[in-house]
Amino acid sequence: MRKAMARTWGAGAIVLLSLLTPLNCGSRSESTPDFASDQVPGCDIVVARVNGVPITAGEVYQKIRIGYPRMPQSGPGLGMQAKQIIKMMIDERCLAGLAEATGEDQDPDYLRSLYFARLSLLAQIANRNQITNRVVPNEAWIDSFYQANQERFTIKPQVRWSHIQVDSEAEARRVSAELRAGGDFAELARRYSKDRNSAEGGGRMPPHQPGPVVAPFGSQPELDAALAVLAAGELSQPVRSAFAWHILKVDARREAREASLDEIRQDVIAKVVAQREGQRLREVLDSLKAAFQVEVDPAALDHFHRLQMNEEELFQAAQAEKEPAQRLAYYQDLRERYPQGARAAEALFMIGFVCKEELNDLPQARQALEGFLQAYPEHPMAASARALLDEVQRGVGSSATGG
Repeated sequence: MRKAMARTWGAGAIVLLSLLTPLNCGSRSESTPDFASDQVPGCDIVVARVNGVPITAGEVYQKIRIGYPRMPQSGPGLGMQAKQIIKMMIDERCLAGLAEATGEDQDPDYLRSLYFARLSLLAQIANRNQITNRVVPNEAWIDSFYQANQERFTIKPQVRWSHIQVDSEAEARRVSAELRAGGDFAELARRYSKDRNSAEGGGRMPPHQPGPVVAPFGSQPELDAALAVLAAGELSQPVRSAFAWHILKVDARREAREASLDEIRQDVIAKVVAQREGQRLREVLDSLKAAFQVEVDPAALDHFHRLQMNEEELFQAAQAEKEPAQRLAYYQDLRERYPQGARAAEALFMIGFVCKEELNDLPQARQALEGFLQAYPEHPMAASARALLDEVQRGVGSSATGG
């Protein structure tokens, strides 16, 4: 079997090679950009060739800089990354050459993807050059933001604590006695605590902020209550939780306080920049939308949305819709697309009802109700339709409008 597969693949490879060879796989187009950079030495070095077409170190660098911005952009780290990235770039160029040779560069989804990718990349570059790079925080911004948002930069209270967990009250009291006689908490935790995750670290638990202590077995408010009254360095009496018995020790306690600007400067700068970038982006987009005469057709979007629904989905959407005009549109679409459907009669009745009772459109209400009675004279809703039609003929509209 393997030999047969190898022969099959071998034949296929020959066919592929015959396709690729005359097409100069991996060739550069006339629109190939400039990959040079004054910031990185050696950008003109040719580091690989695919079908005779060179890949320069500058192209590798630009691939890293744009596609992988968290990778090193200079120094030895850049050189190390280049050795890895070049392998991927060669694979990409070979597969791209195959796609060109087999006509896949004319595939409709490729062309669509290219269109969307171009728009997305241009938007990113414009955002970087016109928004991000133009927002440079200054001390006035930073101080103003800090003064206006001090409550957002409060350093929360925190308790650093340890515990020893045992199975019974008797065992907890025995361990507590050892501690009060001078026993070392960390040593006794390693020896006795059933919470093996913390025992290995001498019973030390993650820093705790006021609120129910969450341990591996769930919330334990009893421990929070005990921690709340202990001073730094103090031991608790044995405490019973829903799961076990504990002896607690507060190692350190930090009270809530306002953070100084110096302590949180970088955090403030990040928030100021994000706020200013968002503000500038909105301003730029508003001006562009006005200049480019942007128009959105909500009715067309609603129509597209309704076209994706079947008869029952249209009816249920109409029933759930609170806006009368939108509800009417659902019923009208249902009637137009499913004139003989299971919900067609109810939809026609509801068109008359909505037009009369909610939109006060008596002519359209009359047309719908008369059509309903003509098409469905024996329908269970026929009596209600006659009553509504009688009011319409007498000029009685929606009670909400006083008609």
